[in-house]
Amino acid sequence: MAIITTRDGETIAQDPDKDIRQLIMENKGNLAYADLRGLDLHGLDLAGACLAGADLSGSDLSGAIMTGADMRGARCCGTLLEGADMTRARLGDSDLTYAHAARATLTDADLSGTDMYGADFAGAAMTGADMTGASLHNADFAGADMTLASLRSSEMVGTGLEGALLDGAVLEGAHLAYAWLKGADLTRADLRDANLTGATLTDAIMDGTLLDGATLDPTRPDVTPGTETPTPGTGI
Repeated sequence: MAIITTRDGETIAQDPDKDIRQLIMENKGNLAYADLRGLDLHGLDLAGACLAGADLSGSDLSGAIMTGADMRGARCCGTLLEGADMTRARLGDSDLTYAHAARATLTDADLSGTDMYGADFAGAAMTGADMTGASLHNADFAGADMTLASLRSSEMVGTGLEGALLDGAVLEGAHLAYAWLKGADLTRADLRDANLTGATLTDAIMDGTLLDGATLDPTRPDVTPGTETPTPGTGI
């Protein structure tokens, strides 16, 4: 018998004639705080689902459709989200630590305050995503499209951003110490008051980048603070 319970053990839905995937689909609008750990949910259509506060840790949601889903405060630790479509999903204050979200679509998604420590978002489509105040420590965003994304005041120590597209992105006040930005496109990005100590900017594109008040490694002449462009001829 398929049964869905809350994280506190209270029954949300049950049916002796359905499997867990069918039961979740039928109740996708009523899954707040559901215990959905370790389930095979790949490819499910969960568009508009209410998963606020749900625990999806260790579950397989690869290729799932979660456009517009409410996942605020959800636990997705180690969740497989590769290729999932989370366009306009609300993930504010959720736990995405060590999530596997390579090539996922998070266009215009709300990820503000989200913990993405150690997560894999390589190649993800994140145009216009709001990651204000999020923690991206040691996460991998290599090749991700973060055009016009907001990363204001985000924590990005050691974050991998090699080849990432950050055209017009807002990183004002972000902590990017020791981040890997090799070959990243930072055209017109806002890095005012950002901490770039020890960050790797080799071959980064920084046309029109705002750097007023940014903290840079004093031993490296890659970029001159208070200017909008890298110092010419320094090998960026």
